Amino acid sequence: MPTVDFFKEKAKMPQFLLVVFILEFFLVLILGNLDKYEMIYLTLFNVFFCGIIFFSSFSLQLNKFGVSYSFLLIRNKIPWHEIKYIELKNTLMDDFPLGYGVRYSRKLGWAYVFGSDTALYIELKNQKRYVLNVKNKEHLICFIKENRLTEFFINI
Repeated sequence: MPTVDFFKEKAKMPQFLLVVFILEFFLVLILGNLDKYEMIYLTLFNVFFCGIIFFSSFSLQLNKFGVSYSFLLIRNKIPWHEIKYIELKNTLMDDFPLGYGVRYSRKLGWAYVFGSDTALYIELKNQKRYVLNVKNKEHLICFIKENRLTEFFINI
């Protein structure tokens, strides 16, 4: 059986957020007492924000070089030799209960949350921490075992 050379997945912001934001926009326009310029600014902001929600995606990739991820203008590559440990946990929504997007915690570092409860909790040798959302846990575990990367993981 051939090994898979990389694990890659993409996650998008939930589209229901787009619907909620558009409904809120129309409620403010109808119920709000806005002058012409406020309405223009609100409309431009709404179009910009809806575009971000609709077109943005979070990309995660693990390969023989390390872990890399990207979201909007944020791109980061973490080589395996800089990683102290990685933990695969199913408690993402418990640790970050306020929803989707990019979050920061003093305890857990930067987190990229996109709907799944599973995440990679990464600690680097320089004490920086990241939490990266994972949708397909079984495929990830298979990739880790096939490529003999279990030395970096504390619970696999």
